[in-house]
Amino acid sequence: MSNEAVQIQKVGTKQIRQVVDLLKNVLDINEIKTFKLLEERIDSNRHLMLLAKAGSRAIGLVECSILQYNILTGGIDRGVIHTLYIDPEFQRRQIASRLIESAGFWFAGNGVDWVVVDVDVTNKELLSFFESAGFETYQIKLRKQVQLPA
Repeated sequence: MSNEAVQIQKVGTKQIRQVVDLLKNVLDINEIKTFKLLEERIDSNRHLMLLAKAGSRAIGLVECSILQYNILTGGIDRGVIHTLYIDPEFQRRQIASRLIESAGFWFAGNGVDWVVVDVDVTNKELLSFFESAGFETYQIKLRKQVQLPA
């Protein structure tokens, strides 16, 4: 485990390649589509991606958005955490907590009063992390795969 100081920085154009490379380590992504999507999102004032770096090495990230809910009643802005990832070598060093805290400041500064995150019910470790960060269960989501009729 490295003892280098970890820096948190907002992802800009120069960091997109590092984000894509980090995501490729854990997800089966379409590199070209992901690169283009990141380019679009980093310029949005309703989207934030933060990168954790040890020296020049990307070791973690959080991806967040401000989405408008309840559009029929005038809209309510809610914060959404889409992705949180820390390289296994750097886990349990408070990096995820720093990323979530930094995202929280961004949300609050943009008038968001509630932040939501989806966690797979089988991922007890991630569920425990978010609970320790002050998140609470408030809703149960159900899903169903849809198919076109034959």
